[in-house]
Amino acid sequence: MAARPGDRPVPAARRSLATPSTTSNGTSSSGPISSGLLINVIRTLTTSVNEDQRELEKKKLEKGYRESGDMVERLIKEHQGDIENCLSTFKDVSSRISVCRERVINVRNALSQCKQILENKRDDLKKLWVESSEQRHIVEIMNKLDDLRNIPIEVEILMDKGAFETAAQTITRAKVEMREVECIEGLCGVRTRLEELKDDLTTKIMMRIVMAVVDEPFEKNMADMLSGIPEDRISSTSELAGLASRLKARVSDEPLVLRINRDVGALEVLDKELRVLERLNHMSAANIEKMIRATISLVRVRNNTDETHPPDHKALGQMIKVIFRQLEASRDAHSSLAERTRQQEVLKAFWRHAQTSVDSVVSEHTGLSSSGLKSTMDQTSRLFRFEGTALSNFVSSSTNNRVICRPDVYNIVPLYPWLKHLISTIEESSGVKPCTLSHFVESVVMKNFITRLNDDFTNRLDTIIKGARSAEALFDGSQKAYEMCSEVLLYQVQHLLVNMEQYAPQLAALWLIVITQYITHVRMIYEKATSHVTVVNGVTMPQKKISAAWAADEDISRLLMSLPNWQLAHASDAILSPMTGVHSEKVQQSIETAELMTNMEDVRRLAIVHESLRCLAAKIRGLLESIPRQIKTTLQAVRHSYERSDGSREEGASLSLIDRHVASVEANSATCLLMLHLELRVHCFYHLLPLARPRGGGGGGGSGDDVDQEVHDLGRDMAAFYKLLSEILAVPKLNYIFDGLGHLCAAIFIHSSQHMPRLTDAGKKRVCRNIWGVQQRLSQLTGRREAQLERARAFYELLSSDVDRIIALVPETSKQFSSMELGLLVGLSVRSHPLLSTQPGALDSYLQLLNNAIRTAR
Repeated sequence: MAARPGDRPVPAARRSLATPSTTSNGTSSSGPISSGLLINVIRTLTTSVNEDQRELEKKKLEKGYRESGDMVERLIKEHQGDIENCLSTFKDVSSRISVCRERVINVRNALSQCKQILENKRDDLKKLWVESSEQRHIVEIMNKLDDLRNIPIEVEILMDKGAFETAAQTITRAKVEMREVECIEGLCGVRTRLEELKDDLTTKIMMRIVMAVVDEPFEKNMADMLSGIPEDRISSTSELAGLASRLKARVSDEPLVLRINRDVGALEVLDKELRVLERLNHMSAANIEKMIRATISLVRVRNNTDETHPPDHKALGQMIKVIFRQLEASRDAHSSLAERTRQQEVLKAFWRHAQTSVDSVVSEHTGLSSSGLKSTMDQTSRLFRFEGTALSNFVSSSTNNRVICRPDVYNIVPLYPWLKHLISTIEESSGVKPCTLSHFVESVVMKNFITRLNDDFTNRLDTIIKGARSAEALFDGSQKAYEMCSEVLLYQVQHLLVNMEQYAPQLAALWLIVITQYITHVRMIYEKATSHVTVVNGVTMPQKKISAAWAADEDISRLLMSLPNWQLAHASDAILSPMTGVHSEKVQQSIETAELMTNMEDVRRLAIVHESLRCLAAKIRGLLESIPRQIKTTLQAVRHSYERSDGSREEGASLSLIDRHVASVEANSATCLLMLHLELRVHCFYHLLPLARPRGGGGGGGSGDDVDQEVHDLGRDMAAFYKLLSEILAVPKLNYIFDGLGHLCAAIFIHSSQHMPRLTDAGKKRVCRNIWGVQQRLSQLTGRREAQLERARAFYELLSSDVDRIIALVPETSKQFSSMELGLLVGLSVRSHPLLSTQPGALDSYLQLLNNAIRTAR
């Protein structure tokens, strides 16, 4: 390759050193390897002593140099364009660097001139800068004054738009700016206006909060009542129409929490410490009072009631239910407010005001109040008036309508369950037990209510007794006023027990009043119906009827109640078995008419008293079974002291006392039934025993075909008893009274034979006719044959045979008659025989023969 002009020739050795060596396969080795080879060659040349060796290495070196030179030439030829491009670029860059170097020199010279000028004019520039700053500050102050004058208008516009938070920020910013220009005269009016705007904005924000936590929760619950009022009535009443329009307009999808956060945030901008919360609590209290009055007014309109209307438990329950739900909804809103402000005093203040308002409602509807509790807010503590608000249009007329019906202490009944829930909610939320409302309800309202119940129960029962012409008149007719009144009172107590569980012992004691007064009244009727007056040695003495004396005898009553037919008498579908009559020494004595119950009205009253007492006991036991188990447990655990009618006191568990009194009622009822049972049997003795007395014609003088008058009288009495009792008593009890009469009459006929001195043939026929007459009348009443009376007639028919024949028939008759009855038969046959009756020892001889025949037959 030909050398170019200006190019410096490169020595071959140098070219060889600069050219990378190639490997045996024709490829060039890397730089570090060529350098190592060159160092080895140089070391060999410098260290070798042998000239040949150095010459050899020199030749190798030259050869490599030539090869490198050839390679360089070849590469130059291959990259000739790139080399020329690089040289051109190098020249261009070199020219530019020269130009930049000249420009830098020019800038450096200019800067030096500027520095010189600045140094010369520094004082003038400083003076000009100070003057410019002063003018700029004056302009800023003027602009700020213009802005401050416009801020009240801006705030009013923001308040009208409802942008309270922005308005609060604007006022706060303006107050900060006012402090910066407070030395300027003429801004007092602006400062005063800003303070007024701050107060107005604070009031409006608090009113929005009160509306969110009080008005809206209350009115949402009022909407349910409003929906039940016809549209024409709503439109005809301005108050209802206003409420309806507000409810329709107050439709917002924005959550309550966000609204509270925004409004409280606006308050915090105006007052970081939220010192206005006390004012907010007073505003909330005033609105709670007004909303409750508005609710009462709405209930009045819905139910068409007023303060002269009788107590309406349905309307009262509706009112207190709505108020309870309103307070719960408002409580939730106040909880959100307390959480946002981080001050639990907000919730505590709400419950204080709620209790005050509810206390007032309860006081006005029950007619009771507590001197230690305020039922209305102190007017001096009301910092705000709401006559101009939308709410005032509705509540203005309701402030005079404070009750929905006539005040009465009984109004606490529908109010108490909801008051109990409210008290529990308040105590759980506030942690104060008992709360103020609980103290008022328990110590004032319920105390007076229980006292009033005691007085009313006693007075109502006494009024019925005193209003009747006589004690018996209370049980005349199918409608028994006293019984109906007692039933109403019993169910009233049961209703109160379920709804006022806390006062179960005091309420259960009212049952004792009903029971004791009822028993006292019934005993008066019983004593009059079962007593008669006798004169002994010129002294008038009251005595009991025979049946009453037997029923009062513990042995007789216990015996009768132990028999199977007594238990069957209380079964609805019982078939009673015959009963053996009661035997008494009276059988052998004459019975006076005064000892009988001959007045059927007395019998009717005894039957009614029995049923009334039974129903009373059954109702009380049913009511005791129906009350919840926890109330029974309370009644069993609490002891009660009760004063009896005689002045003595009875103590014990409430449930045990009631059970003992109910058992007493059941015992009195059982006594009445026993007496009716025994009275009819005394009538049997009274009418049939005289038939055994000697009569004209040798003890059997009557020859007519009719029965004796005593049999007619007995039949008349039994028919009167049956007709009267069948209208009052159930069939099992009627059967209890009449079953066994045939057996008793047969026994009377048979055993009265021992009192007959003799019996003629006509007398035998008369006795058989009397037995048949009794059997016929009794069968007509009971619908049965009364086979026992057939046995008595067979007893007297045997007298048609002589004594020897009677003894001969003992093997057959001993199955029908007892040994004693056969002895009576033989004795009467001997006394009636014309010859044997005059023979001494004849009766004893035949009785001995009878005993031998009986032993042989058995």
